[in-house]
Amino acid sequence: MRFLRNVPYNDSTNTNGGRLQDHGIMELVSKNQLKPTFSASMPPEILAVAQQCLEFDPAQRPKATVVSYALRKFRKAVEKSSQSGYSNQNSTM
Repeated sequence: MRFLRNVPYNDSTNTNGGRLQDHGIMELVSKNQLKPTFSASMPPEILAVAQQCLEFDPAQRPKATVVSYALRKFRKAVEKSSQSGYSNQNSTM
């Protein structure tokens, strides 16, 4: 399962509508004015964790243990879903 298909900030534009260059991205990020966007196909569980990790206020970002738990929980759900799909496919043969 892959979700990252584009370079972060590749869709960021300057005031003229042109592609934002690296130095402009760094400046806006350092001023808490720019965050990366995510694909619409990103699972909501992963999107929520990513958005929390990118909060401008460090106090609002989750602890590593919270991130680890959320990612493990998602992985287990995906594995369970994959196994269930495999079982369902075999039972119809």
